[in-house]
Amino acid sequence: MEDEFKITKLDLIKFLDKLVDLEVFNKKLETNCKNCTKFELLEDFENVNLKCSCGNLKEIKFKYYSNYDFILDRGFWFEWYVYNLCKNLYRNVYPNVKCTYVIDGKEFECEIDILAATKDNKLIAFECKDYMKSKLSLKDFIENISKLHHIAHEIYLVSSVKDVKFNSKIESSALIDSELKFIEGMKLEESFLNADNIISFFEERQYNIVSLFDKLPDSKKEIILDNLVDLIIKNEDEVYLESLNNLLTRISVNIKLINEDKLLTSLDVALENVYSKKFISYSLEYIKYIYFLYPTYLKNKFNLNKFLKHGCQFLNPISTEGYECRAPFYYFITEYFRKEVLDIGEIDENVVQDFLLKFIPMIEVYYGSYSLEKTLNVFKCLWEYATPEIESKFINKLIFWYKTNGSKYVISNFIEDFKINLSRENILLLEHTGII
Repeated sequence: MEDEFKITKLDLIKFLDKLVDLEVFNKKLETNCKNCTKFELLEDFENVNLKCSCGNLKEIKFKYYSNYDFILDRGFWFEWYVYNLCKNLYRNVYPNVKCTYVIDGKEFECEIDILAATKDNKLIAFECKDYMKSKLSLKDFIENISKLHHIAHEIYLVSSVKDVKFNSKIESSALIDSELKFIEGMKLEESFLNADNIISFFEERQYNIVSLFDKLPDSKKEIILDNLVDLIIKNEDEVYLESLNNLLTRISVNIKLINEDKLLTSLDVALENVYSKKFISYSLEYIKYIYFLYPTYLKNKFNLNKFLKHGCQFLNPISTEGYECRAPFYYFITEYFRKEVLDIGEIDENVVQDFLLKFIPMIEVYYGSYSLEKTLNVFKCLWEYATPEIESKFINKLIFWYKTNGSKYVISNFIEDFKINLSRENILLLEHTGII
């Protein structure tokens, strides 16, 4: 066993440092004498005397102390646990909040274990009770409920016990009158992190929802991913496409957790969205991700001419729609042209002309800052279909852009790197304008 599993000193230090981060342990510097074993905490860093009274030199080391307040004092460990769950769910979470408010001229005070603020500015109060016994007495807590209702929109009582049996009918009725929501100990994480809640956090675009998803077990991830794909297929809100796009960028998302038939059906929905101008930006990004997973299915499924024709409308460096949609469209096209062998006659000449002419203002955007090799590859693939008429229109528009708007340095480099066969007439035009 010792040969197979050995804990090094560094492993132990990393583990202890993690406990320090969680506030289970404290970490402090101390001076220590190996000769007389005398040690003391190091608090004054400017006037450190390393000479021990026994004559030997003292060493400076970190020492780890158990945080007894965390473990023993008034259920602080449980408040910490609920607090960390809440931090995954809400943008603003505050522990041990002391409040003062006035009703009918009379001042009241109360303390809330945890106060959270939702995205729509609702306040939620959490009272944490660590009762490690079969019955939970709520006498003290009930006295505080009326005060909390003047501060918070919702109040939760969170208990550490597995099963709660209230001590009296009086307590039970008080809870009902106060509209208190109760969360039972062993069901705590399920109450906070069930699939419906997680989906609702995606819908609200909670800022840390992707990080929260990473922490969930695969069994729960599978349910959430399946629900997201179902909602994408229903096609009622772009937020589900956006959510799954965000998740597909994460290494922690195992695509095998998603039903393949549903995934391909959702791809069909995304393609149709592009053609019908619905949720365009997120649909294009989704198509890009699914293409990496199922390239053959997509190649057999979609019409390249139709896709390019619709995509050309996003090759505009000025319009808002172009800005939001051109990146996923162009990124997908560059990858597609890089990986796939295009058949002669697969692309219509009118689509080639439309793409080449509309892309001229975009040369500076993508050739100047994106991948030069990928941009050149797209042009060379499409240039195979260019007729003399298309070539002439392309050169004339390029010269016009060069003279009026474009960066001469970028366009000159593009033409030089392009290295395509041009007619003698067009070469002379480019030389005359100074592009080459």
